[in-house]
Amino acid sequence: MVEVEFKGPCDLVRETCAKVAASSKQVTLNQAKIEEFCKELASKPKSAEYTSWRDCTFHFWDATRPEAVVDYIFIMDCLNFCFWQSDWEYEHLATNLKNTIMKDYEVLKPKNLVKMSFEFFQQSVFPGKPDFPLIQERFRIVREMGAMCLKYFDGEFSNVVKAAKESAQEVMKHIIFCWL
Repeated sequence: MVEVEFKGPCDLVRETCAKVAASSKQVTLNQAKIEEFCKELASKPKSAEYTSWRDCTFHFWDATRPEAVVDYIFIMDCLNFCFWQSDWEYEHLATNLKNTIMKDYEVLKPKNLVKMSFEFFQQSVFPGKPDFPLIQERFRIVREMGAMCLKYFDGEFSNVVKAAKESAQEVMKHIIFCWL
């Protein structure tokens, strides 16, 4: 096994964002506005509204099917990138994935992801959007995630969470290990 130094997912995000920001020519961050926002937020923290993830109508939530919720979250996280040049937003993707799993709670199980056809994926998750940004890459990632879960976690995304002792940071370590 390859030993990898892993600080944590937030550290990885900070490091990669810093590299992008340092070389960006078309996008800049207004540091004064960021500081102003932080001060305002700190002065009245209760004014920032918080909505629970499961209270958002576009997310899948079923207290009687916790493993299906975990399946949904894993696949949602695989698909949630790059919406540029699209009239879709996060909630459209979340709603369509929710509708897909509500039709068949087994559809997002790794054993089914590895057998899923591109046509099914496209029609159920991105209906009417054959040219959705990076749709082929999203499909590849979903199938790869299913294959890795079958190989390392007995075909259940919930086993990743159990192995990580319900720590999000440990989940990231387990997932990154699979790709190395």
